[in-house]
Amino acid sequence: MKKSIICALLATAICTVTNASEFTSLETSTQQSTVTYSAPSEYMILIPETITADGSRHKFVASKMDLRDGEHVEISASMSDEDGGIQMFTNSGKWMLAKFHLANGDYRRGNVISVFENGMTESLEEFYITAEQTEGAGDYYGTISFDISLVRD
Repeated sequence: MKKSIICALLATAICTVTNASEFTSLETSTQQSTVTYSAPSEYMILIPETITADGSRHKFVASKMDLRDGEHVEISASMSDEDGGIQMFTNSGKWMLAKFHLANGDYRRGNVISVFENGMTESLEEFYITAEQTEGAGDYYGTISFDISLVRD
C-alpha cells in the first residue's frame, strides 16, 4: 500500500512538472499594435438664401474647410438656360429673365464657378445677377441650384 501511495505521489509530481513545462505562454512578453483612424474631410459652404438681381457682387463663404491632402471643393450652378439665364415670375404671372455673371468671365452650364482649397474661408471668385428683360413692375422670383462636390485630385 505504501508503494502505491508513493507511486501515485510521484506520478502526480511528474504530471505537475510536465504540465508546468508545457505552458511556456505564461512567461511575460510585450507585443505592440498600430492604431489607425482615417478622419474624413469636413466642409461647410454657406449659400446665400436670397440673391438680389441688382448687380451686387457676392462671394461664397465657408465656415469650415478641413480637407485631406489632394482634395478640394467645387461649386457649380444650374440655371434655366446654358448661358446663365434665370427665368423669374411674379405672383400674377409676369415673366422676367435675369442673368448670372461671374466677375472673371462668362458663365456656361456645367462650369465650376468656385473652388475651395483646404483652409479657405471665402471664395476667390465673385458673382452677380442682373435683370435682362421684364414684363413690367413687380416682385419677381426664381431659383438657382448650386451643386457642391468634394473632388479628389
